[in-house]
Amino acid sequence: MARVPIDVETEIDRFCNSIKQDTYTRSVDIALATVYIFKKLIGESKWSNASELIALIRSQAHRLNQGQPVDSITFNITSNISNSIPIINVEDEVSVQRLKPELMDDLNWYSSEIELSVKNLSQQALAHIHANELILTLGYSYTVEQFFKYASSKKRQFHVFILEHAPFFTGHKMAINLSQLNIPVTVVTDSAVFAIMARVNKIVIGTRSLLANGGLTAKSGTYNLALAAKNYNVPLLVCAPTYKFSPTYLPSFDPVMCNSFPSPENILSYESIFQSSLDIIVPMHDYVPPELVTLIIGSGMGNAPSYVYRIVSELYSAEDNDLERLQKESLR
Repeated sequence: MARVPIDVETEIDRFCNSIKQDTYTRSVDIALATVYIFKKLIGESKWSNASELIALIRSQAHRLNQGQPVDSITFNITSNISNSIPIINVEDEVSVQRLKPELMDDLNWYSSEIELSVKNLSQQALAHIHANELILTLGYSYTVEQFFKYASSKKRQFHVFILEHAPFFTGHKMAINLSQLNIPVTVVTDSAVFAIMARVNKIVIGTRSLLANGGLTAKSGTYNLALAAKNYNVPLLVCAPTYKFSPTYLPSFDPVMCNSFPSPENILSYESIFQSSLDIIVPMHDYVPPELVTLIIGSGMGNAPSYVYRIVSELYSAEDNDLERLQKESLR
């Protein structure tokens, strides 16, 4: 039976608390922190063979997913790591002395891949952003910012319209960052998305997770944006590094189970509430079905949403598709 050292237990608890408190501002930081947890777990825990290690990883995966029941990044990393163990270890009884260094090398390579994923993705910008185009985006996304930054560094001229993403107004941050790169920007209210759609050439957005059916769980307002784009036949491009590809399906999207709800004070302050029974719901995410997405720009190349399942089947095993069950267990 594998044993987890106290300091690793403490590290896992600290990570889960950071997720619950929304300490991480970028999804890449969550991915790297998850890999770091597994480095400590594999490197410092007491296990004697691969089957014990897989059992150890899966037992701790539930704890990690409890920290973010509405997000799949930790689940994706966990599934990818557990899927790599049978590949490295064909025979169950291979020695720890041989297996552990191979796994640590694999995790170091995986960390490097995550760190370079946004850079590799952004280098495809010139293939999708053409001269003098008007491009629409929603709120702030680090990946999309780097995508635009690379195109601008190669002297590509374009103009970006930014939906402000109320009530969080993260679009203002995107506007400031892009203007500092001398990229022309215009901030637009979310309610004007349909009116402005006829003017833009394409839409470039980020996503929180990319599901196995090609659908998205993205920031609130993305579904409205995608519907308007579909009406005007404007291409919707989604920037999604490989660690955001999830082996799960959400055909019947549950807006409660698969969402998070921050304080509604940005919309209506507590002093303004005149009814004690008033409920104000502020969802953080939207589900966007694959038929509203034109192209997925990953770390390697662009693919249609219908091809995502093929990529997912190469990244994960067939068993790693039960995030919905883990989410429900985490919320009990």
